[in-house]
This record gives sequence, structure tokens and C-alpha cells, in this order.
Amino acid sequence: MTSAHLPPILPTADAQPDADLLRLALPVSQKVVLVVDVVESVRLMASNEADAVTRWLALAQAGQHAITANHGRVVKSLGDGLMAEFDHPRDAVHAALQLHSLAQAGNAGRPPDQHMLLRAGAHATHVYVADNDIFGSGVNLAARIATLAGPGETVVTAEIHDGLTDGLDAELEDLGECHLKHVEHPVRAYRVGHVGPRPVVPPRTDIAQQLGARIAVVPFESRTGLAGQMAVGDLIADGLINLLSSTPQLCVLSRLSTRNLAITLKQGGILAPGLANYLLTGSYADFGGKVLVSWELAATSDTRILATGRQTVALVDLLEPSCDFFMQTATSAVSAMMAEEVGKTSRQAIPTLPSYSLMLAGVSEMHRNSVPAFNRSYEALNSLIDRHPRFAQPKTWLAKWYVLRSVTAAGSGAQDEAQRALELTQRALDVDPTNSMSLAMQGYVYNHMVGDPSRASQCLDRALAINPNDSLAWLYHSVVQGMWGDSAQAVTSAVKAFALSPLDPLAYFYKSLQASALLADGQFAQAATIAQESLRLNRLHTPSYRVLLTAQHGMGRHHEAALTLKALMALEPHFSLARYSSGFSAQSRTKKQTIEALKAIGNIATD
Repeated sequence: MTSAHLPPILPTADAQPDADLLRLALPVSQKVVLVVDVVESVRLMASNEADAVTRWLALAQAGQHAITANHGRVVKSLGDGLMAEFDHPRDAVHAALQLHSLAQAGNAGRPPDQHMLLRAGAHATHVYVADNDIFGSGVNLAARIATLAGPGETVVTAEIHDGLTDGLDAELEDLGECHLKHVEHPVRAYRVGHVGPRPVVPPRTDIAQQLGARIAVVPFESRTGLAGQMAVGDLIADGLINLLSSTPQLCVLSRLSTRNLAITLKQGGILAPGLANYLLTGSYADFGGKVLVSWELAATSDTRILATGRQTVALVDLLEPSCDFFMQTATSAVSAMMAEEVGKTSRQAIPTLPSYSLMLAGVSEMHRNSVPAFNRSYEALNSLIDRHPRFAQPKTWLAKWYVLRSVTAAGSGAQDEAQRALELTQRALDVDPTNSMSLAMQGYVYNHMVGDPSRASQCLDRALAINPNDSLAWLYHSVVQGMWGDSAQAVTSAVKAFALSPLDPLAYFYKSLQASALLADGQFAQAATIAQESLRLNRLHTPSYRVLLTAQHGMGRHHEAALTLKALMALEPHFSLARYSSGFSAQSRTKKQTIEALKAIGNIATD
């Protein structure tokens, strides 16, 4: 199809000419604006100024021919870049791709640090046309869009994307809603063509891998070496892989990958840290239906052993996914990895830490009853957002950070925290509108901070419609149901949430909310048992103390409830019944139960 037969550019949101500029009597036209500039031009100039200038002039001259050949007009040279206008999106994109090819051709025979690479951005908009220039907010937006392009990349707005055909004009990758400097609202952007060597916006799959610690589980070795026993080692590895894969903070290598690793290790090879951060290996011996299994977890960076275990298990039990051996081993391994990664944040500067370390620290440190840990969580999550602005998960967890901070805020302070939390969940959804975790967290904010359980339920229902296996969505659904709805359903939702993420580093949080659901349903004994399990996992989690003392009071164990209250007050000496009883949530079923218990137990501050 020739450009003469292409559809005209549709008017965009910024297509209404500014009244002040109209008074200047400048002609207004709908155009595609293409901005191209040299990546790291200052460094190239500093390295060899004469060479950089000569190469750019040659590239700019060839680029002008490419722009003209694609029915475009060079508006001006920007010193280390070009601005051009086109009538149609396809012409602008074809010109940009040719400019990248010209730049690559000019790099032939030069070392990588001397390569002259371009980045390009394009936007369809109205422009005000002067003799040798064009003006308008859309022109500035084209330049801003270019900042999302890495070396050798072209990024365009949705207005350009709508005039292209994926796979025909080029491969098109949706980058989602992008927040640009000095641009009030997020802008939908698309990468055109292949990902460059240093993308500003990494592919989503690459980011996800960076945010999860990688673990390889190698098939366990038979100590006897009998051929008939080899399948047992595969069976053990499969059980652990299946269980570890349910932990969202981990990236577990596939079964086929680990078999190749086993061959490498047997031949005396060393596992490269870039392939996996942790290695889980082991051996076993069969003694007439009983299997003695030994395992160890090592950090691949320095081969340190972080955890070990030894257990005898019935061979038939290894056929069951719920086998205690799998659960105990996986739990110990995850705990050791968490401790290792979180510990790095107190020993190393944040810029030196990998993204998965920051993610694990950001999530776990905010849930400790420690001000320094809480502050480290904030720093870690904000650093992640700076590193990965196009990924929803760090923004979602920072919203949770503000939810927890609101507990210590009051009045307008709590309102500010609620606003920040909602803004973060919305920014996460701007990046990834179908992110079930972000929707679940938004529902949590609406319920806990805004006082809108109806809106919360809508968010949670949508999250589960997108991903029925989102454990956080089920967990927060149980909270809303327990506070305002069907208490029996709240228990079901909480149990399902934990079943979907049995090794979650926040297992104590899952247990605490499950106990709260049981409390709402009048199952006091079971609520007390689960609350105690939560406290065994994290003795500093004060909400679990409140659930426990309420359950104990409900069972008539008033002395035990008083001791639990004493432990709670030791952790929260400024806890106030009056403050706890304020706010919309005080009318919920679960909070009324706790308020009644606290009043009955007494010995608590009343202001």
C-alpha cells in the first residue's frame, strides 16, 4: 500500500489549537512529528570530538535523504539530532527504521564503545507551522516519547500505533501507560521493532525475572546408584519444584533445565550465578520402603551453604503433593533465601543490590515491627520504581506500605496516606491494566482506608476474574467478607488464599487474616489456634495478638486474654482503645468483636 492510500491521521486529544497561538495567524496542520537524536552524544564528543562531528554530519545527510524518500520533510537539525514531519504514521516509522540501519552501517569496524546509535520518538498531533519550525505541545510530546527509547529503538504514541499493522510495518510491543517528565497524564506508548541492547523499558518478562530470586532444584542423587532408584531423585525434585513455583517472589528453573544442570554438576562443572542465584541439591538412600533424604541450599555467588536438612520419609508419601517433607524442606529453603536477601539491605548500599534483593526486602521489611526496617522497605521499593518504572509490582507494594503507615497516622495524615496509596495502585494499573495484584491492593485500600467496601469488592471481583489464582485477591476478599458480608465465605476465601501461596514469606499475615475470618464466623477455638500459628511465624505482628485475645475472650479464657493484651501493650505501649474504635471500620463485625473484648479485659489506655 502506498502512502497516498493510507488513512489520514485521526485527531488526537491535543488536537484543539491553542487560542493564543491562533491569534498569531500561524497555519495549523495535522502531522506526524519524528524526533531522532544520538545516544550519549556528549560522551562521544568528549572521546573524539572531530570524529563524532564528522560521523554525525554524514549520518544526518544520509538521514535527510531517507526522510525525503519516505515523503517526509526535515524541519530542523538539533545539533545531535533531527526533527521531521510526515503526513502518515507508516512513512515516519519506515524513515526511523532506515535511520537506525544507517547508524548501524556507520558503526562497522568500530568497537562497541564508539558506536553511534540513535533513539527515536514519534507522535501524531496538530502543529503550528512557521517558516523554518513547527510548534505545539504535541511537538514537545514527541521529544518526550523519544526518552523512552533505548539505543537503536523507536517508541511511538497510540496515535501512531493505530496507523500501523503489527508484523507488517514492524513488530509492535505495548509498553502500557507511561509517565513522562513534565507531562501531566500518562501516555500510552509502543516500541516499534526489536528491543535494543540497553532498553529504557525492558520487556515485561525480563523485568519479572529480575524481580524474582532464581532457584534451581537439581534431581536428587541415589547413594546406591541402582538404576531402578533413579526415578526417586526426579520425584523428589519435581515435588519441590511444584511447591516452590507457588511462591511469587521466586523464579524456579524448569524441569528440563535442571536435568541439564545435573549433568553439568556431575561432570565437575560450576553453576554460573547468572543462571540461578540459589541451588537446591540432595541425595537419598532407600531402605525397604523408607527413604533417607539429605539436602542443602547453596548460594551460587560464593557456594556458601545456607541451609541443610535430613529426614526419613515413606517412599509412598513422596507421591503426595502435600507430603510433609516437601513442605518442610521448601519452607526452610525459602526462609533461608529470604534471610540472605533481606540481610543484604543492611550490609550493602541499595545501588549495589540486585532488583530481586530489593523486592524481597521491600515486601518483608515493611511487615516487621521496626521503624528502621520499615524505612528500609520504603527505600527499597522506591529504588525499584526508579529502576523499573514500567512494572506494576513495586508500585503495588509501596501502596501497601502507605496502608501500614496509615495505622500510625491520624486525621488528615491518614487521609494523605490513603490518597498516596490510591495514586500508586492507579499508577500500577496504568502500567498494567490487567494486573490482578494491583487490583487486589486497590480493593484493600478502598476497604481499609477509604471506607468503601462496595468499591473494594468490585476491585477484588475484577482481580479474581482476571486471575482466579491470585492469592492476595482471595485474602483481601476474605477481609471484606469477614468485616461486612458472609463470614463463612470469608473463611473459605482465606483458606483458599493460603493454599495458593503456602510458602509465602508473609505466611503469618495470611494466617492472621484467616484467624480473623474464623473469629467473624464464631469459630473461636480455631481462630485462637491459627492466630498462635501466625505469632509463631512472626511474634511482632500485633494484629495477631488482637485476634488471639478476642478469640480467648470469646471462649471465656479471660486470664489468657489479659496476658495476650499485656504482650500486645509491650509491643504497642501507646495503643489506645479510643483511637482503635474510631473510623468507619469500627462498625464492622470483626472490629466490634475486638472492641468488646478490649473493653471487657480492661487495663488499656482510653485516650
